[in-house]
Amino acid sequence: MESAQTVIPLAPLSEEASKISWKGKLFSPEAALVLPGRARTLEHIQIVTSNTLLVLKFVPLKDAFRSKLLGALGGSTSTPTAEIWGLTAKLNPQTATLEKILELRKATATATEDGRFMANTDQTVIETLSQEEESALVAVLSKHIKDHLAGMIQEPFAAFSSESYSAWKTKPLQEMRPERLLPYNALFPFALPIERELDGAAFFLDDMYCTKPACPCTDVTCLILKIEPDSGKEVAWGGFRYDVNTGKLKVMQDLPSKFNAQEWFKQFSLAYPFDLTLTLESRYRFVRNDFLKARDEALTARS
Repeated sequence: MESAQTVIPLAPLSEEASKISWKGKLFSPEAALVLPGRARTLEHIQIVTSNTLLVLKFVPLKDAFRSKLLGALGGSTSTPTAEIWGLTAKLNPQTATLEKILELRKATATATEDGRFMANTDQTVIETLSQEEESALVAVLSKHIKDHLAGMIQEPFAAFSSESYSAWKTKPLQEMRPERLLPYNALFPFALPIERELDGAAFFLDDMYCTKPACPCTDVTCLILKIEPDSGKEVAWGGFRYDVNTGKLKVMQDLPSKFNAQEWFKQFSLAYPFDLTLTLESRYRFVRNDFLKARDEALTARS
């Protein structure tokens, strides 16, 4: 397993998700997952899930609001400061379960021009919690994770361990008909995007799967989308099909750009925390097995 860490920001989706109550105060939390390395095999996936960390920074909500307001207004001669807390915890990403708080630090922080707080690293203190205080904090964080972050934490791992994540079955599966290819992110919008940058432009790989039950195909259709730097417009740039049985790549000739599919596959794989071959094959098996079974059950229940 490669040792380079991967950081996955967990952005709140609502105003309620950007607040947390602790020590009698409201805080504005910022969260991220830290994966210990790039996984190249299913065994590596298990190592990653056993060593994934949740890192949280929380700022008193009144200070966060004041800082952002002053940043938006501009021209202020004062520099807001605040006491912030940084927490590192052991987390099971497959179940989104907080297992243990490893460290809690308190620091004095200074607001930046964009209204964010940066900790002064020479002014940090490790906080020691009593057993009662730690239990209370774990309960608060566990509820916050369950209510607001669980999908973001679990979906990057869903295809590798579908039995531990069943929330996707609540989606309107019966509406995902077999006439069209199914984009993986239609089921899992929080799955990590497969992306790379080239010449200042961002490129994304949109992997799609056949959902016709009787179809014998073993292809994953990979459409490469380019984000135009000036307009932000998303355009189809190229594509290829990946055969999960043979590992062969075939360029899609009806798209505007002709390119070396092998090289693009390699470059996308280098930037992704999981082996791209393993990822596409795991997603293919998930769609062809778990998804089709669940969709058939949803269609039967509706009829």
